Amino acid sequence: MRDEIVTYPDMVDRLSYSGDQIRWGVRGTLRGGAGTPREKAELLATLYRRACWEADILTGDGLPDSDQVKRLLWRPVDRRFAPDIDNAQIEEWQERLKQPKNENSAIEAIDKNGDESKHLGKRLYEQLPDEDLSPQEFDWDSGNLPIVRVVIDGTEHYADLFALNAAFGETRESIERLDEAPEASETLPVEVTLSAATADDPEEPVDLVSGSWSTDELVGRQLLVQTLPGIDPFDQPTVTFQDVQTFIPALTVQGMDLNQEEMAGLSVMGDAVTRAGDQLHIEEDGTVLRNGEPFVAPDGGTGASAVSELRVSADSGRFPEIQLNVHALDDAGDPVEGLPAMAFEVEDGEDPVGVAVTANEQAPRVLILSDTSISMPSEYRNEGMEALVKTLRDKVVSEYPNGKVKQQYTSSDIWTSLGDSAGTDANLIVYATDGHVNDELTPEHDRGWWHHPSVRSHHR
Repeated sequence: MRDEIVTYPDMVDRLSYSGDQIRWGVRGTLRGGAGTPREKAELLATLYRRACWEADILTGDGLPDSDQVKRLLWRPVDRRFAPDIDNAQIEEWQERLKQPKNENSAIEAIDKNGDESKHLGKRLYEQLPDEDLSPQEFDWDSGNLPIVRVVIDGTEHYADLFALNAAFGETRESIERLDEAPEASETLPVEVTLSAATADDPEEPVDLVSGSWSTDELVGRQLLVQTLPGIDPFDQPTVTFQDVQTFIPALTVQGMDLNQEEMAGLSVMGDAVTRAGDQLHIEEDGTVLRNGEPFVAPDGGTGASAVSELRVSADSGRFPEIQLNVHALDDAGDPVEGLPAMAFEVEDGEDPVGVAVTANEQAPRVLILSDTSISMPSEYRNEGMEALVKTLRDKVVSEYPNGKVKQQYTSSDIWTSLGDSAGTDANLIVYATDGHVNDELTPEHDRGWWHHPSVRSHHR
């Protein structure tokens, strides 16, 4: 521990005066072979405790002069790698890995001369902000340094990791008194967020899942960013990729030293998200929210028994994805609203296919595209455009309280903007534009929106 674990200064310009600084934690220090003074002491105390000995950490006076501090931080570390592995074990591994059994085969060192490492270090250094590139003065005076006290067979011993030549049980000569060590600081935090944006609003990403861990929880383990399918292919082997409409964003931690329960405790799951970009959240009472708005009632809102007639039309404008416009009517010919996906069963020939419901009530979802290009007349820009949008929004909401009105700013790339908007759940798109077009109508645009039911009103 003293000779083969490198000591890092715990502050950017000195060894701290309290010996309490933690960065990567015990596991990070052991795996990386380096740590702050307190991390080295915590690691040693942890190993003593695993050996069933009582151990704690004290603090004492630092090293007496700058030369000893430099020797502590700069001394080379020679780690001997000689695991106790016999030839029979090596031959078994070679056979399993289908590797040639050549006893004289040399292992090629990675970046033997360090040239690639130096090049990488230079590239990273060049990315630092200018204020961090100025030389940093280092104070070679030493503050308090930790010492491990261990009780073996009822006798106290001291393990001084920073007395360069002291034997076990001895402390450095400069120590006049030992005190209880201050509480160690927290390890460095790691925060990860997976975000996504939809085609109709690419400048406004939405957070799908976020997680926060201490460095010690992640060192030597994998943090996987995943979008898990909402359908288990092992339970439903006939399901195709096109049938999977819902995914669960997840940040999962995996490690050889963790069991299933521990990995689950370190992993984070987000709300379900559909391929169309909608977020689905289930409240405690069972209400399903889509993008924050109620979508399915707590009782499931099936209402299927009230349906006496279905009127269905197919839209293949985004083939191979097929959109069905379904009107569910009761005996009186009135619409049955609030039906969830579980109320429907769809087959392609005789094969069942997955289905995702994007709208289940007769409420307009209006998308207003606002042309902000300089060719627009001044009275329809800025305040004028906002007034127009407010008038439209107030009119829609007054007629349909559950209606939704969303505004999106565009340039004069009219066809591209319409093509992007066709992927939304809007059933009415209103384009406020002077008609000055910068782009061209392409077959891709035509297939993407002309046949889409959301494009029914195009105003200039």
